[in-house]
Amino acid sequence: MDKEERARVALSLVEGVGPRRIEKIRAAYGAIAPIFTCSSSRKKQLLTSRVAQHISPSLLDEADRVCSWCFSYGITLVFPEDPAYPQLLRNSPDPPFVLYVMGDTAALSRPSVSIVGTRTPSSYGREVAANIARQAVARGYGVVSGLAHGIDGVAHEQALEGGTTVAVLANGLDRIYPAGHRHLAVRIRRQGALVTEYPPGRGGKPYMFLRRNRIISALTMATVVVEAGEKSGALSTAHNALEQNRDVYAVPGSIFSAQSRGTNTLLRHGATPYLDGDSFFSSMDAMYGNPTGQTISDAGTSASVITPVDSLSLENFTGAARKIMTLLKASPQGLRLDQFMEEIDRHEELFSTLLQLEMDEHIIQEGGQVYRLQR
Repeated sequence: MDKEERARVALSLVEGVGPRRIEKIRAAYGAIAPIFTCSSSRKKQLLTSRVAQHISPSLLDEADRVCSWCFSYGITLVFPEDPAYPQLLRNSPDPPFVLYVMGDTAALSRPSVSIVGTRTPSSYGREVAANIARQAVARGYGVVSGLAHGIDGVAHEQALEGGTTVAVLANGLDRIYPAGHRHLAVRIRRQGALVTEYPPGRGGKPYMFLRRNRIISALTMATVVVEAGEKSGALSTAHNALEQNRDVYAVPGSIFSAQSRGTNTLLRHGATPYLDGDSFFSSMDAMYGNPTGQTISDAGTSASVITPVDSLSLENFTGAARKIMTLLKASPQGLRLDQFMEEIDRHEELFSTLLQLEMDEHIIQEGGQVYRLQR
């Protein structure tokens, strides 16, 4: 990793530093790294007083630790200059200055459709979302969404039935939100990718979800809003898509349905009605060229191999991971989270390690926060 990439990782750790501030620094110096050695007054000119106080050479050491952690847990860092950085995102307004990716980076550039909507869909909305995703993968397209409950989850689940999907997160990859979609995230990692602009340890603030939505829309040429209330976050995805010169589709809904007030408003303001798959995907084919014939193996996804518990070797595990695996090997019936907390004092490390072991399919989580070895 060169000094510019190291500087980008460091700046991604600071709340209040986004792509536009990065460009401001680059315009002043022709590079990003000098911000760590310039005077305090200059930092304040280029950033803000609040942000500037966090910018110091020690932050670069923290970036090194983050990179080491990412390497250990299979997270790939992708920068705008890298071939793996998706071109659609690179050419959009306000592109992230670093992406943290878990899974197949090629999935980010696969011809795809964004499917978004309310977290509380009607049965009609769920049926439509599943139908769009099903047709997408049958025609060679991937599906991009945000891993939320409701429409997002339905779209991801259906896409996994024979295709690829990308989940864009509003937090670091050391945690999965919502927690109920942990198993879904494991499957997406195997058959697509999890991606975020936030480093491990960051997330959970409302504005991050709005920032996340611009990535969902930028990764594809068309966004379909299936159902959305008047204040649904999915509407911000549609607005981002318009700003990015993408096509916006909305599924017409009942005038009596609260879940369709937002989508019907989009239609009133000029969104294209999503009425049937044939006309929609004909438009997609005109933009992308027909991707039919691409398979999951074409995108570089490989099947995972599960090691039998009896032959499990602990030599490849270190630190908290080895401790967890040792405890579970001695307790085949599984252990509760509170039992791990009694044995491992660093709880933040415990939580992130449990998540990573689950995503690597070494362990599984069952009801009541009970973990056991994958068999």
